[in-house]
Amino acid sequence: MLTTEVSEPELAVRNLVLSVCDLKQHGDTPPARAAARAATLGTRMYLYGGADDKRSFGGNGEVHLLEIEQMKWSRLQGTGDLPASRFGHTFNAISDTDLLLFGGLCTTEGSTSHPEFLRPSTPAWTHGAAEASCDIYVFNTRTLVWSRPPITKTLEAPSGRYFHASAVVEESLLVYGGLDAEGRVNAEVWILDLSSWAWHKVSPSITLPPVFGHAMAAYHGSIYSFGGSYGDVGDDEESSELYKITLESGNTVAVDPEVPGSIRAPCILQVSISGVSAPSSARSADLYIYDMATKRWSRPLYDGAAINLRVHTTTVLHDKLLVFGGIRDKVGSDEIRISRKLFFLNVLEIKEGAELTLVSCQTEGDFKFKLVSVGDSGVGKSCLLTRFVNDVYSDFHVSTIGVDFKTVVTMVKGRLVKLQLWDTAGQERFSVVTGNYYRNADGFVLVYDATNRTSFDHVDQWLSQIEQHHDLGPNTIKILVGNKHDLSSEVVVTPAEGEKKAQQIGAFFVAASAKTASNVDYAFLIGAQKLVEIRREQQQIQQQVFPVRKESCCKNLAIRAAAHGALHPSIYVPHRSVLLCISRD
Repeated sequence: MLTTEVSEPELAVRNLVLSVCDLKQHGDTPPARAAARAATLGTRMYLYGGADDKRSFGGNGEVHLLEIEQMKWSRLQGTGDLPASRFGHTFNAISDTDLLLFGGLCTTEGSTSHPEFLRPSTPAWTHGAAEASCDIYVFNTRTLVWSRPPITKTLEAPSGRYFHASAVVEESLLVYGGLDAEGRVNAEVWILDLSSWAWHKVSPSITLPPVFGHAMAAYHGSIYSFGGSYGDVGDDEESSELYKITLESGNTVAVDPEVPGSIRAPCILQVSISGVSAPSSARSADLYIYDMATKRWSRPLYDGAAINLRVHTTTVLHDKLLVFGGIRDKVGSDEIRISRKLFFLNVLEIKEGAELTLVSCQTEGDFKFKLVSVGDSGVGKSCLLTRFVNDVYSDFHVSTIGVDFKTVVTMVKGRLVKLQLWDTAGQERFSVVTGNYYRNADGFVLVYDATNRTSFDHVDQWLSQIEQHHDLGPNTIKILVGNKHDLSSEVVVTPAEGEKKAQQIGAFFVAASAKTASNVDYAFLIGAQKLVEIRREQQQIQQQVFPVRKESCCKNLAIRAAAHGALHPSIYVPHRSVLLCISRD
């Protein structure tokens, strides 16, 4: 007698959930731009500079103010010693009223040439009639006056640069890396004493690499630098190194490489604080979190489509992230779109122990769903599941024999959800065995290899096999996943064909890559979202027919926002994109 009972493996918990809100903006919204910089003072965000395809911004001294609580923009007309238009600069808060501007690539007012970073196929970030700046300006947010502080003359001072990184700790501004106007990268580390306004070039305790497009943030008296690109522009060498930089007496700095305690550390990140990233990147903007206490990377689940921005501007408000502008690339085309949207990013955490309560009881707020993956052998079903559950990928994988399954607990639409993900063998000889596991499934994930048309043509056969064991009623969801879309030059089944097939069979369609993690979370969570909606509707109908009040037995279940140290201390870093910021300064 064939039995389909399988002992349940240890639960995996994707306990961090990313919430993204596309905010409605009011007031005098800034024009669309990329490579701008922003800083926050209290609940106010100040935006300066940036560029679009025709000009750079900031030459008339204007600063855009966002009152975050009202989401209302206003334009501040600065006076005094006005800086030139620029992008790729840094913009740091140095007091309760003052913001410090350093560097950037400056252009003449009214220039019609555009920054070539706007084109994804162009490696260089050159700009016609442009000059890399080493100037320092201070903007007073009360008087709206720009001024140039009296820099103390020293034997050395930093040369002009852009796409560098800087951070303020105590009474010092630390500047590291960047590009000159010719696109040459450097590894220099400079400290500006904010009390004497004197520059000092320092020698780190270990050799730091030449880098640009990286990220820096200050936390507890130290500065953390992450990612970026090595070598000159166009070399496209990428870094995933995280350095802890500590200022010591005598203008020296101690540098300690942070060694992640997790193999899930992102390995191809190019990031920069406040929104400047690798311009040639066409990858999705995944958000990573680094927990300094455990030295572990994690990628929160996001039950929506990837934001797909680059060279955007970010800043932090307490534990939350604000993202403005940036560039959206059209896949397979040089066509770009410069954004003026404002996103609000927040991370929720499922507290420790919540997964146990879900196992021990089912409450009105907890759901359990069974999803079964089917498809030809070698299309990447197991890799998709492993990427979703454990956020890992391996090029070496043994074909599934019979049936395997994984279980993950996470949050979907505000509900704690337990997903049983069944991984079936794609070989014909296992069809009798695997068919028994289709019964009682809440949904099916039909997977094909986008580089293999035969696997796509077999989707209908797999659907017919499912129908032999399952009625595929209105409460059953189907997801069609085209895997291996990272192999763009080898793709033979276009996303348009996948979308058309999905419409024919009544399924959601997702073009994904288990290798790069692109759209993997979205593929599973879009189905989970629909199932949560269906289950909610069923509960509402039952409550109308049988209005019985129940007491939840999961009283120790708690979901909390990551506010002021809830994930403390953490660094937020988006994949090949923007942000590195500390959860609490």
